[in-house]
Amino acid sequence: MFGCAGITKSFNGRTLLNDFSFKLEAGEGLGLLGPSGVGKSTLLKILALLEPADSGNIVFNQCHWPARAARPADFPANLMLQHCALWPHLTLEENIMFPFIGHADEAQYRTRALHFAKQLDLENALPRKAILTSGGENQRASLVRLLSADPEVLLLDEPTSHLDEARAAKVLLLLQEQKENGKAIILSTHDRAFSKNLCDNFITLHEEHAPTFIKKA
Repeated sequence: MFGCAGITKSFNGRTLLNDFSFKLEAGEGLGLLGPSGVGKSTLLKILALLEPADSGNIVFNQCHWPARAARPADFPANLMLQHCALWPHLTLEENIMFPFIGHADEAQYRTRALHFAKQLDLENALPRKAILTSGGENQRASLVRLLSADPEVLLLDEPTSHLDEARAAKVLLLLQEQKENGKAIILSTHDRAFSKNLCDNFITLHEEHAPTFIKKA
């Protein structure tokens, strides 16, 4: 089980989250809905321990981390950022493998990365530098890097915003396979059809009142 308890977050005098809590079981998908600027990306960063909350805890099974804590190396959730976070002077393959260089299981990570790259039609772009590749290729490389790390929880911020319909469909298929393999997924996207095909439940964030929890029929 992954989730949070009592998360409060204010920004520039505005309260984005107030005593916010939820839980997600293995193999479930949760969609974050709401207009731009309402705090979806901020919540994902808090859940990844990449941005501190004012109060509250992040929970995974029997483990609890204060939402202001430094991120431990073995944290169970990884985040795919909306802006991809790739080094422009490195190739896509080098960007994907950067977190795993020198790791005892580097060869295993590389095998996983090549497997996911093939599923997402990214093989031919791997030798090219990120500054020379398209937004869609960079976005798929960012997803491959996330999946290669094999986290228990996938946090996804607009993972298909630069993709055409055919490539978005391949991403959806891959993420559905991850759910079937027991991964929990938390997704922020404006693509309602994509989220309905991937997520079991939804949370709508609002500017003026508390989040709304919606269970898919």
